[in-house]
Amino acid sequence: LLQIDVRNRYGNLANGVDDIQSHQWFSGTNWIGIYQRQVEAPFVPKTKGPGDASNFKEYEEEPRKKI
Repeated sequence: LLQIDVRNRYGNLANGVDDIQSHQWFSGTNWIGIYQRQVEAPFVPKTKGPGDASNFKEYEEEPRKKI
């Protein structure tokens, strides 16, 4: 999934998403439950509300690039 070259990236190979879903690391994953939003997240960080970035290290904003 982290391959820079998309031609070698899981999910973009001949079998598409099936390559990801059938990978051993994801064995036991309830894909239908995820799709139906029935699976609870393994970790939910505490926040003070929408936009709270206190769980992240400080960083400098970069100017947005024009497309």
